[in-house]
Amino acid sequence: ERLATGRLVQNDLLRLTARLLRQHPDVRRHLAKRFKYLFVDEFQDTDPVQAEIMFFIAGDSDSEDWTEQKPRPGSLFVVGDPKQSIYRFRRADIAVYQQVRALMLAAGAVEAPLTASFRSHAPVCEWVNAGFERVFPKEGTEQQAAFAPLNPEKPAIEGYSSGALALNIPNMRRGHSPNYDQIPAFEAESIAKYIRKALDDGMKISDRIEGKPALRPVHPGDFMIISRGKKVLPVFSDALERYGIPNEVKAADSGEYWDGIGVFRALLKAVADPDDEVSIVACLRGPLFGMSDVDLFQFKDGGGRFRLSSVQEGESAVHAALQALHACWKAGRTQSPGTAVEMILEDSGILARFGRSEEGGALLAGFQAAASYIRKAGVSGMTFADAAVALEEAFDGGDEDGFGLPPLSYGPKKVRVMNLHKAKGLEAGIVFLVQPNMKTSHAPTLHIRRDGRKVEGFLQIAVKVGEHGSQVLAEPEDWPAHSQAEDNFNSAEKDRQNYVAVTRAKDLLVVSKSDGGIASNFLAFGKLNDMLGNLPALAVPESVAVPAVEAESVSYQSIERGIKAFSEGMASKAAPSFSVESVTERLKEHAYDRPKGEKPKKGEGPRGAEWGIMIHRILEHLARNGERPEGDALRVRVEELIEPDSPFLDAVDYALPLVQNALESEIWERMLKSPERYTEVPVQRFKDGVVTSGVIDLIYRVDDAWELVDWKTDSVVNDALVGHYTLQLNEYCEWWGRCSGEDIVRKGLYFLRSSRVRWC
Repeated sequence: ERLATGRLVQNDLLRLTARLLRQHPDVRRHLAKRFKYLFVDEFQDTDPVQAEIMFFIAGDSDSEDWTEQKPRPGSLFVVGDPKQSIYRFRRADIAVYQQVRALMLAAGAVEAPLTASFRSHAPVCEWVNAGFERVFPKEGTEQQAAFAPLNPEKPAIEGYSSGALALNIPNMRRGHSPNYDQIPAFEAESIAKYIRKALDDGMKISDRIEGKPALRPVHPGDFMIISRGKKVLPVFSDALERYGIPNEVKAADSGEYWDGIGVFRALLKAVADPDDEVSIVACLRGPLFGMSDVDLFQFKDGGGRFRLSSVQEGESAVHAALQALHACWKAGRTQSPGTAVEMILEDSGILARFGRSEEGGALLAGFQAAASYIRKAGVSGMTFADAAVALEEAFDGGDEDGFGLPPLSYGPKKVRVMNLHKAKGLEAGIVFLVQPNMKTSHAPTLHIRRDGRKVEGFLQIAVKVGEHGSQVLAEPEDWPAHSQAEDNFNSAEKDRQNYVAVTRAKDLLVVSKSDGGIASNFLAFGKLNDMLGNLPALAVPESVAVPAVEAESVSYQSIERGIKAFSEGMASKAAPSFSVESVTERLKEHAYDRPKGEKPKKGEGPRGAEWGIMIHRILEHLARNGERPEGDALRVRVEELIEPDSPFLDAVDYALPLVQNALESEIWERMLKSPERYTEVPVQRFKDGVVTSGVIDLIYRVDDAWELVDWKTDSVVNDALVGHYTLQLNEYCEWWGRCSGEDIVRKGLYFLRSSRVRWC
């Protein structure tokens, strides 16, 4: 589906690239000549598909099995730390790392262990080494990396001490049970006080000044707070704000935050396609409009339609909401994507709805990040609708929190608050590991086994019974063994996650330590809690002064100047940097005037743009699936493909002959025999500040070239009409030729009512 519509995501591109290399040794040889040396960094984050691509380019065999490839001498250089392999949920399994390492060593590779740490001071390295020497095995296994010590390379600074401390959390209880809810608030308050005092007292931290090791006063950007999960991050952000400490949250996961992001996604998805009723209804039912199922049913029962291209008049709340969505959709059609998304943010009310929430700052940053994504997509030539679809795919195909957008920037003047997976690859002078009470131990219900050649999945299916119980409905044979294997992988990865967390610190590592009362399966950092031993406690001040916020005097003249500057800035930004039009709109200057006396015959059935769109959709589905139903099967298929709320439900008898004519045509026969075919292909061209878009109905390969066909439902056909449509086909042929680098041998119009093809 995504390939047919030109909306591939990153994983699609990787898989298609791997398939291309697997099936075409000549392509491998071409790339091998072009890229003689491959350097792969962060190799522990490589998934099997990426490893396959890597070996095919560096290998010297025509085999389609990447594990049989032997890298050419000197062609492959990889750098990675298996102790930091923490993305198994993205298929970057440590087993892949171990397999590739073994293949490279078998091919004669030289392994050079890297143990120098240029980040952490000696006391931090010593604590990490002492703790993890007991966690990692001496020799690597399928599930776990081997232990390798950190050897500090940072020179010591006289009179400066660094190392690891514990933030002791008292035994908090609610009756006889642990009160887990109070722990994040206690940690947040303690850390905020500590940072506030450190800033006020000018606490010193190490740095390089003029190329030499030296000490300087800390600033907020020297601090980083890392949690195992994401839901508690706003608790820490709020505490920092109460003490006047600037901060930024990455991967905030409070319900309010992701509710807001979800509403914005639903809004953009609804206005991207005026006919996507599912998305439109989802948006109406969401927090932005709050329509009840009763409201929506009454609207539908009264003849209403959930479409944005033409909204019916009415007094109900649903009518008003659809009018608002229609305005947003219209902005997307008439304005540049950047201007449209800004108008949607302002006019939809979403800023007012979520901007004053507890996570308002993070939400506004998230909204602006999404708007920036659409703005950049628009500059590259995308329409607003395409940019909104690309954004949704970026969410779905991005990282583990589903927010695959450009990351929010972190300045040196802000404390960084983030979850563990976001912290990987980053560093800070002083790092706090918080939230020791998140449940991380669950009985596996899925086990994935990879051996490089294939992937096998083993799934246990169960239903929830009561508040804490479950009933197994089905499971594979020998499920206990599969469950245990998954447990082993998960446990090993948790240890690696702990290692990643503690190695973010340069000067000081502070780990929250429970003084008891937390069940073992709720210890977020697991074995790390056992390593803390008798670490010195973090000195948390009992009280600190909160900086007063001085009121700013504002004059009427300054307000006027600000409003004027803002209005002028918005006016300049609102001016479109390019315009968008369709091929059909552009060809209106060559308008076709029907000769007098030429009128459609009565009894030919429905006509018009909406009728043509429906016929095109039916043919699109049949062509895409290579179908050619006949007789009653064709009638059933056409009835299935007409949308339930279509005004043409009773016009099946008029649609059948048109579809049947196409299926019985020579074109359909040639299309079915073609090894490669595409339907309803969106195409665009940017020229002289204008983005022109169109849709190719059908194109299929014939030998080393292509044939392009446009379906037409016109009743009257003459040379003038054919000449008018030929201008459109010429545009498509030129665009396809530029994109594919191949010729179009024939282009034609197929008139469905008369079953006539006009090659032109």
